[in-house]
Amino acid sequence: MKVIFLDIDGVIRSYQSKKRFEHDMNQTIKFLCEKSKNTIYESMDKFDVCACFYDWDRNAIEILKKILNDTNSFIVFSTGWREYNTFEQLKALFAVYELDDRCIGSCEKGFDKAKCIQLYIDAHKEEIKNYVVIDDQDFTFEFGQHFLYTNNLLKEENYLEAMFLMNEFDFEET
Repeated sequence: MKVIFLDIDGVIRSYQSKKRFEHDMNQTIKFLCEKSKNTIYESMDKFDVCACFYDWDRNAIEILKKILNDTNSFIVFSTGWREYNTFEQLKALFAVYELDDRCIGSCEKGFDKAKCIQLYIDAHKEEIKNYVVIDDQDFTFEFGQHFLYTNNLLKEENYLEAMFLMNEFDFEET
């Protein structure tokens, strides 16, 4: 299996985007509950739900979908959002973009990002064929050829880099 350790802020959500504040957050949550026939959004922080709905960048999401589909990979949440959302809540956010079936895990809470990613890799070493860490924080030192840096959102050139990283490097070689 191929895994993408995914950050949210700076990867699929621009730090500058604040569209959620222009909308009725309670109505948005009600809409999502009705549309999905799932009340999980009511249990979540309304700012997170509305940030997902209004502030996640549609182009970055499309590039992520393209990477996932073209590499047949799956998402493990390494984002700081994992600290205050359960795996099921994060998965529900990704369901908004029909990506919930690609979400397979979340790194442990309470650890810095590099440590939690390494713990996940170590615990799933037999299952993971290859992986890439996608983040706007530099983890080149920690993950080398398995790291893809985004400078405020996934872009088309990141797609090409992800394709190279996910297909050229084999997990057993590291």
